[in-house]
Amino acid sequence: MVKPVAPACGHLGCRHCLAILVGIENVLKCPLCKAPIGKGAALHVNIALDDIIGNFDVNC
Repeated sequence: MVKPVAPACGHLGCRHCLAILVGIENVLKCPLCKAPIGKGAALHVNIALDDIIGNFDVNC
């Protein structure tokens, strides 16, 4: 997981993976609940989780 972000639904996702999905899907959706993520939606990095993940070798 690279730079965990949370869309409006509150689920966490990998910013890198969501960026890849933007190029594949016409409508970006949360990978867990399938809630739509609007274009230009603010996806802020969860800094605390990013710090924790930084201590581990985590792959998408």
